Amino acid sequence: MDRDYFPVQLSDMSAKLEFRKLEGDSLQVGAMKVRWEYMQHPGATLGFRVETGEKSISYITDNEFLMGYLGNPLAVEADEGQLAPYRKVVDFISGSDLLVAEAQYTNAEYPSKVGWGHCSVSNACLLAKLGGITDWIVVHHDPQHDDAFVEVRCSSGTYIRSLARDIALACGSRAHLRSLERLSIGPYKVEDATNPETFDPDADLRILTPEDASSLGLRSVGLIDAGLTTSFINGGKIKAAAFTTLDGGMSAIGCESAVFGVKSDFLGVIHLGSDGPTYHVVMPRSTLSGEAP
Repeated sequence: MDRDYFPVQLSDMSAKLEFRKLEGDSLQVGAMKVRWEYMQHPGATLGFRVETGEKSISYITDNEFLMGYLGNPLAVEADEGQLAPYRKVVDFISGSDLLVAEAQYTNAEYPSKVGWGHCSVSNACLLAKLGGITDWIVVHHDPQHDDAFVEVRCSSGTYIRSLARDIALACGSRAHLRSLERLSIGPYKVEDATNPETFDPDADLRILTPEDASSLGLRSVGLIDAGLTTSFINGGKIKAAAFTTLDGGMSAIGCESAVFGVKSDFLGVIHLGSDGPTYHVVMPRSTLSGEAP
């Protein structure tokens, strides 16, 4: 790359470098077989898959999977025609023990970046689902993100937690999303995540009250302990006994229910099962009135 854009030149590298022209679709490097495939990007970009024994890693960056698709990833079936241009990429990563792949744009950012060669979060999750990926390291963020976005939203794992909670389970992916700093984010798992369907943050659901819940056919339940609010926001496992009915009815087990905190803040919508909640919508922490620590 030109020094104006990348400070390290080939002439700066003291190692002995050997270049090979890539011919065919694979080569053998010691015990490793290296395969490659072209990705969806305005400039020619290759993804790589390294296989050794029964283990494999796929590394694909600069890849705009399902370019221009803004819909619900749940609506895309594996045999749909719109996937035809991307079938080679899906087949290429399928069954990898580890996927390293980008999810550069948030869903809110992506509509203005279509065709730039990078993936939206939900479309990247769909790729992981279609490839049967169980472990996925998410890379890339938009270079326009400032330090506050990266340090505050990413370093603690909250950004990746929210991606997992709001999107990955909806795609049916069992991938474990790691933090952007390649650090563990604790015991959080995608199977504990939220399936948000379609949620408009400006809709009336944002200020739902128990009375509103009743008119929508929802039960109203509350958390019995303020200390559980953070766990709820993060899509954690909470026992059914931690919820109490607020509408005077019988047990809400088996019902779609609106959840309220001890200060009557609307927290989200769940299906309350006997072993705990299945999350549908979780309100952003910023909408709460300081209940959570």
